[in-house]
Amino acid sequence: MSYRTPAPSPDASFARLVLDSDVPEVPRLQSSWQPTGAFTTSGSAQFSMAGWQQLHATVIQRQPATFVVVDLRKESHGFINGAAISWYAAGSNWGCAGLSPADAEELERLRLTIVSNSPEVTVTTKTQVQLGAPGGETWQVEQVCSEKRLVEDDDVRYVRLPVDDHCAPDAAALNALVELFDSLPAGSHLHFHCRGGKGRTATALALLDIHQHAGSTPFAQIIERQAISTGYALDGHVHDTQQPKFPHLRARLEILKQFHADRASR
Repeated sequence: MSYRTPAPSPDASFARLVLDSDVPEVPRLQSSWQPTGAFTTSGSAQFSMAGWQQLHATVIQRQPATFVVVDLRKESHGFINGAAISWYAAGSNWGCAGLSPADAEELERLRLTIVSNSPEVTVTTKTQVQLGAPGGETWQVEQVCSEKRLVEDDDVRYVRLPVDDHCAPDAAALNALVELFDSLPAGSHLHFHCRGGKGRTATALALLDIHQHAGSTPFAQIIERQAISTGYALDGHVHDTQQPKFPHLRARLEILKQFHADRASR
């Protein structure tokens, strides 16, 4: 089954600004810090600036050969006053669906520029957007930055591989992931994250697992152990035809199966 491109959310052109995280911990941090083949890995939901400082300190003290943060979010996001924010399109968070990676990043850059030039902004929640509830909190804008600017330095490499929410990586993103896996030295640490730390993050961790172990481990076993590790079942809800994201969840699982078959045959 090939990648399915979702249609943009109905309110994609005016997606509202929502809070993703303002806590000092890293939400849904998923890691035993045990090696997966040549690498150690972790995954999470979107972290705040304080959460990033905590994650950075924890990984760096383990002295990885290379520390890579893989940002899997296609939707526009960044940081205001230390809090992680994003522009959330109601329904399935497909505010950037159909855009090329370059166009999605340019839209994010423009949005963050507008915010940085604004004295105040209104920030709401994902739940309020989904309910169609008006309003939100007014924030005085003091500091604005992108994730790349926050995390990238001499110790950390930032990689943006934009994936639509609830979907598998498209062919270009999948190829880029494989190239990343093959290019890193042994002893590297990979941290994957999306907005909620579930679907896209679990998918990327499963792809790494498959890439390294498809020749010796059945597909079902990899999916099962990723469900235990991440708390998210990639084979769940793939038969629930009543929800709009059903075809994308099913296509995601089929792409993972095909990736396993391709790697196992090598």
